[in-house]
Order: sequence, then C-alpha cells, then structure tokens
Amino acid sequence: MTAFLSMKTQFENAGDVLINRELIRLCAEWGDVVVDVTRCPPEFLRSLDLARHAPDVRQTTSVGLFGAMLKTRLRGQPAYYFLSPGGYFGERRGLSALALVANTAVIAAMRLVGVRVCHVGVSFERLGPFHKRMLQLRARLLHRLIVRDDASAAYAQDNGIRHAGVSPDLAFGAAAYARPGERGRHIAISFRSDQTPAQGDEVMRLVQALDAVLPVDEDFRLVAQVARDCPLMDNVAQSLRGSRRRVETMYVHGDVDAALAAYHGCRAVVSNRLHALLFGVLGGCTPVAVISDSVNAKIGGLWATLGLPVLSLEGEPGLVLEALRSSETVETAKLADQQRNALQRTFGALLRPAMQGG
Repeated sequence: MTAFLSMKTQFENAGDVLINRELIRLCAEWGDVVVDVTRCPPEFLRSLDLARHAPDVRQTTSVGLFGAMLKTRLRGQPAYYFLSPGGYFGERRGLSALALVANTAVIAAMRLVGVRVCHVGVSFERLGPFHKRMLQLRARLLHRLIVRDDASAAYAQDNGIRHAGVSPDLAFGAAAYARPGERGRHIAISFRSDQTPAQGDEVMRLVQALDAVLPVDEDFRLVAQVARDCPLMDNVAQSLRGSRRRVETMYVHGDVDAALAAYHGCRAVVSNRLHALLFGVLGGCTPVAVISDSVNAKIGGLWATLGLPVLSLEGEPGLVLEALRSSETVETAKLADQQRNALQRTFGALLRPAMQGG
C-alpha cells in the first residue's frame, strides 16, 4: 500500500503543521508514503521534521507524485490519496471556485484509475450554495470522508454531504510523543481577532478581567500561534504592562515543537483557536474554550464530541474564572490517549484492507 499526499495548507499555522505531520505519521504506520512538497516553504518542512517523525517518507514534486501514483496503479498495487485536513466554511468565488472545480475533476480522474481518495479530519460549517454543491459532488467521488466532530457529521448529513463517520482531530496523534508536563502556575492565553469586528475588544475585556481577579503568582503566557495573531497578542501584552504578574509573549507560528513547548506544563489554556486548545491538551493543561458563538462552530462541535464545556467570548468573564478554578478536574492525559487510540483504529480500518489484499 502506498499513500500519497500533496501539502497545501496555512503554512504559518502551527496547528495546520501538526495535523499534516500526524496525517503523514499515521499513514506511514501502514505502508509507504509519498509527499509532494513543491509548495512548502523551508520553515514548514523544518517544522514537519519528517526525518524524525516519518524517516522513510519519500518527498517529491507534483509531477513526481502523480508519476509514482500512476506506476503504483499500473503494477496493480493499492494507492491512497489523502486530501488536506481542516475546516470548510463560507463560499467559493472567482479563482477559488475555479480551483475547487479543477481539484474535483482531478479527484474524478484518480477514481477512474483506481486511486482511493480519502479525506480525514474535516469539519463543516456555514457553507455557501456553490461550495456546498461541490462538496456534495466530491463526497460521492471519495473512497472515505471522515469528519472530526458530531456537529460536522450532522451538518454534512443535513446538507447531503455523504460521510463515513467521525474520528478525532488528527492533532491527537501527537500524544504518541508529546507527553504532558506537571501543571504549573502559568495560564496560557492565545486568541484570534480576525473573524468578527468585536473580537479584539472582547479578548481585551476578558484578559483584563482575568488579570484583575486571578492570583498574581499565576503567570500569563501569551501565545501567538498564527502569524496574523501577533498584533492582537502584542496589544494584549501592552495592556498588561501595569500588571503585577509576570507576562511573557511567545511567537510560535509555524513551529509545532515550539508550540508544544509553549503549552507544556501550563495549568490551563484559554483560547478561541482550536489547535491552541489541543496543544494545551497534549501539554497537560486544561483547555478553556472561549469562542464567538457565530463563527467558531468547529470548536463547539469538537468540544461537544469530547464532552467539554464551551464558553462565550461575548459572555461574562466570571464564567471563564469559574472554569479556571475547576481546571484540575480535566484529565487531559487520559483524554489525549483515548483520542489517539481512536485515531489509530480509524486508520487501521481504512488502510488494513489494502495490506490484506482488499
């Protein structure tokens, strides 16, 4: 069995680097892997660190990938092609719409030559009409479409997007090597403010409220996990210059291992970014999801699947304080291991038949 992947993602987003690393690692447990790295910046490849995490993976160009795929099928051997994981939302217009049509045509051609095209670790919300129709068509062409939360499964079902079930977010695969630390006196804070006009002000209000009430011996660790979050985290740091507590800012965008280190051993992470929260789980700290109700359905859906509470960024800061006070009750190591085991079962069910001649 050979799995083929072509890297196309938000290269500066540490969370996206992680889920692509784990997708490659999970495939490599079952057979050969060929990865098209044509579009990957050097920093992204360094963060993937395939030499350490999947040393037998072959890195190639787009032409090399499709050539290897065709040779695999001509030999009568099973070939899988994995689409990039992540969230799907909004509408596609202009060049973006044309690219979606072209990609769907390529998937149809792969299917014709017997390539099993899979999409794992996906979420859906707020799809526009054209985007939805194309995803409905693409789902019929896929060998397997597996979403990462129950809300996405329900959304797909209601909107005619055929799927094969739910499996954990790919980030949980990192529980194989990212062992949690003992919870210390750090509170990690990582937010985005690019989704609604009010998000930035709401984040500032929340952080000021936390600073006013939490014990001063609890440090704040401000983490910019995506490049475009840096201005917000810098503004938050500026607003805390008069605080009596220790405040540090960490820029980890695009660097998986730096992100894992940033959250390692924190008592809790407060965030509206999905993978900041999951980095926190992997690092052993309690994830406190504080989201904008209208635009963060992928977090709400995954947290509901995990049985964890979600708080509103537009709501009262006191609810966040209550969640922080009860943070010791969340068994993050157990949760991460359970999700990792479920991921391995998913890939076993997906790829084992090819190993057995199915």
